[in-house]
Amino acid sequence: MIRNEHHPFEFDSRPQSTRKYIHPKVNPERTTCIPLRATDHGTDRSGETRTHDHGLHREGEWTQALSNRTSAPNTEAPTFIDPFNPFLCAFHVEFPRGEIDPRRPAFPIATDSTLGHTHGVDARHQFKLLIAKPEQEIPLAEAALWISAEARPEIDVPHWLNEIDRIAERIGARLDGSEVPLAQVEVLNQGFFEQEGFGGNEADYANANNSFLDVVIDTRKGIPITLSILYIEIAKRLGIPAQGVGFPGHFLVKVEKEGTSILVDPFFGRILGPDDCEDLLRRVAGDEASLTPAMLEPTPNREILQRVLRNLKLLHLRNKKFEDALSCSDRIVDLAGDDLSELRDRGLLYRELECAAPALQDLERYLDFSPQNPDAEILSGIVEELRAAVQHIH
Repeated sequence: MIRNEHHPFEFDSRPQSTRKYIHPKVNPERTTCIPLRATDHGTDRSGETRTHDHGLHREGEWTQALSNRTSAPNTEAPTFIDPFNPFLCAFHVEFPRGEIDPRRPAFPIATDSTLGHTHGVDARHQFKLLIAKPEQEIPLAEAALWISAEARPEIDVPHWLNEIDRIAERIGARLDGSEVPLAQVEVLNQGFFEQEGFGGNEADYANANNSFLDVVIDTRKGIPITLSILYIEIAKRLGIPAQGVGFPGHFLVKVEKEGTSILVDPFFGRILGPDDCEDLLRRVAGDEASLTPAMLEPTPNREILQRVLRNLKLLHLRNKKFEDALSCSDRIVDLAGDDLSELRDRGLLYRELECAAPALQDLERYLDFSPQNPDAEILSGIVEELRAAVQHIH
């Protein structure tokens, strides 16, 4: 294994024939998956799984470095570190976003109360239609629910959107007509945290269900990013202008109105002042870290959805669910055409799933735009291996 300090993965440079073959869920909109090799070390073209002498990552070496980087210490007030904060993004090269066929309608959705779920709808297509909208028009809650629906098709997206409306109505009944921003936020907080019972899932923070908005609504527990999405959507329904803030390691919400700026932490259910922000930053970044205005700037909707998907991707990698991690990576690339590092990660995921052609396409493109990056030498060797594999198959 070769470790690169500039990249969260440990690159598995062993020959493909010694690594386990996993049959992936291929994105049919992108390309056909061509297995690099079908031998007694993996799965043959019939789909039959054979005995493997070698693990895919030698018990997860490829993803362990990434998992370790985001492990929270077991303390009473845990520190949640998110290495994918937008301020730390190292690559900004523009790529075209995925094209949407306008002839395919987003709605109506065929729902049936007896089924209890959205029936016969392509969740990925619905997600792409939403993120193709102008930035300010992207409906965060609906997009987040389609992320849930791709992983769990049984959910009824319109039902949960209606549930958000009902929560907003109950909280809105407590508003007394005051236009004072702090007064409005205090009523919203009382309704959201006390009346409705929303709060952080400190006991089971790493559970993937915390990233699924329908589960968060149902259980009233979540992580900062999903609780923030819900808080923002309810605030907007009440006429309170709220935006997400990608604070390092801990997502927040900012309400800005009439020259007043109020920061809310939906995970711990509190309003934050400057000293609170300094303390939170030191917890996640160390005593030497300094709070800057950029850390409190609003985060665009597309970046918020990326962060949801990155959280899920990390959890899938830890749990060796590589097909699900690839699904997340696909959507991150759709959201962030300028994120070169995600193109690289998707290529490596395709390679680990023994899909030579798409892996080669992503990694060649990455190297075209970043030939001088520290990981270029390692990736160049992988690209040569992939080229040979594709030529051999054809």
